[in-house]
Amino acid sequence: KQGDLPGGLASFSAGLVIRERLAKSDPGNTDWQRDLAVSLSGVGRTLAQQNNRALALEKFEEGRNIVLRLREFSPTDVTLPKDMAWFEAQIAALGPA
Repeated sequence: KQGDLPGGLASFSAGLVIRERLAKSDPGNTDWQRDLAVSLSGVGRTLAQQNNRALALEKFEEGRNIVLRLREFSPTDVTLPKDMAWFEAQIAALGPA
């Protein structure tokens, strides 16, 4: 749905529902938890492009919180610090409330 923000948001949201269900069904599955964070990032990016700052910030913070939890369980995973930096950058880019 490139270039179609409402369509893109619908696609990301549909994927988010699936990933939320998978992550909830197996909270110990770090891959599914990270996939959920990635889905939240897609929804957040699309919302930010639509100038929906509050909801974009909410999605980015949800994703960041998942990554924070995953870092506790997998402190040697080299991907997670990069994920954290990405979420922090997105949150910072939205600027102060």
